[in-house]
Order: sequence, then structure tokens, then C-alpha cells
Amino acid sequence: MAYIGLDRGIVDHWIYQDAEYFKVWFEMLHRARFAKEPHIELVDGEMVTVNYSEFIYGRIKWSQRLKVSEQRLRTLIKKLKTDEMIEVVSEHRKCTLYRIKNYAKFNQQSNQQETQVYQGFEQHVNQQSNQSSTSSQPAVNHESTTKEEGSNKEKNVKKEKKDKKEYVDYVFLTETEYAKLTELLGEDERDNYFLRFASWISGQTKRVQQNRSAYLTILNWHKESQQSKPKPVFQQQLSGYQKTKSRLDQMLAEEEAKKDGARGYNPTGTDTFR
Repeated sequence: MAYIGLDRGIVDHWIYQDAEYFKVWFEMLHRARFAKEPHIELVDGEMVTVNYSEFIYGRIKWSQRLKVSEQRLRTLIKKLKTDEMIEVVSEHRKCTLYRIKNYAKFNQQSNQQETQVYQGFEQHVNQQSNQSSTSSQPAVNHESTTKEEGSNKEKNVKKEKKDKKEYVDYVFLTETEYAKLTELLGEDERDNYFLRFASWISGQTKRVQQNRSAYLTILNWHKESQQSKPKPVFQQQLSGYQKTKSRLDQMLAEEEAKKDGARGYNPTGTDTFR
């Protein structure tokens, strides 16, 4: 379990005095890579490796998502760099990779904290169980049934994940699903879809991450791309040629008909000169 730690002294910091600045700063803390292992994200067709304490920043997209003007974002980035709160790691075509300095004090991960939270929850459940023991038997049976159903669902999710292999972060597939995607897409396009899915799903809720099928999502994306794909250039040229040829044949036929009419020839058998 991970937490974003904020010291009480933040209220005296300059960034806290401006609501938009504070919102953007919190977004940076939230978007920063909290795990020690590096993660690859696909940004407009370019693969960007994100390491611990780093986050991907794109001024236009951040401005649209946070409803903060681009000029204010420029000013804030400059202030943060001057105050040595962030630093540039690398610049790319569509984004910039930043690192949050002293990120460890903001990213708090503790097994002890997890244990305390779990123990507190367990204690709360036990208290509720003891209180409910004085209630009617049907209510107890209903509660037990609900718990069992929830437990079975959780076991099914874990079993399904166990049967699948994680080929890229968040991309769990069976060997059969992996083979089918490789046959359908080829290795390069398959890997691009893997990175696209990993980049997308990493920003979703935990519930979506647990329930969304990488296999079905990639198939749907591929189907949409095929439907929206324009006709090949050759087919477009051929179609244009056929239209031009058809119009040309029509024009030639009209000219021949005019000549035949001028000579008094009428294939319909009627007198043109009446």
C-alpha cells in the first residue's frame, strides 16, 4: 500500500497559497512512479521509460485535464525547477520526463502500515460479527452467504490471474491468447498494443485493473483501427481511374451519337429531322 505524505508545514509553503499550483503539484506526486522497477509507457508512438520518482508531463494535456492555463503551467514549472523541487530527466517530441527531488519523503510505503490497517479492519469485522450474533439466524445466514460469494469471486479472480502470464506490466494472457494475438498482429504490432494497454490501464482504478481483459481490449482496439483505416492508395487510384474511364466512355459515346445524328443516321428508326 502506498501513501502520498504531506507534512503539516505545507500550509506555510508558497505552493499551498495558490489552489491551482497546489492541485498541479499534487498531480505530479500522484503521477510519479512510486515503484522501484522501471516502467515503459507509450506516448504518441514513442516509448518512454519511467523510473522511480519520475513522471511524464505534457503541457497541453495537463492543461486540458486539470483546467489550468498553459501559461500558468509554464510559470509553475519554472518556479518548481528554480526551487529545486523537480528536475528535467529527458525531453521528447510530445512530452518531458521530470523527476521529483526528495521523492522518498512523499512516497510512503510500509508493510507495518498495511498490517495495522488490516488488523484494524479485521478487529472491526470481528466486533460486527459479535454484535450480529445476537440477531436473528436468517440475518446471520444471509451475511455468511454474502461473504462466501465475495470470497468465491476473489478466488476466481486470483485463479484466473494464476493461469495467465504477465508478458508486460498489467498485460496478463494465457499462452493461447498470446499465440492468437501474435498470429493476428505480428510481433511488432502486438508489442505496440501491449505497451498501449499497459499505459492506459495503469491510470485506471484498481477494480478496472482487476477485471479488464487485456486480450479482449486489444482485439477491440484492433477491430476499431481496421474499420477506420483508409483505403490503400492503389485502391483509391484505381477507383479514381475507373470513374474517369467511365466518364470518358460516356463522353465518347455522346460525341459518336452527335456525329451519327448529323449524318442522318438514327439507330432507333425514327426520323430525326421531323
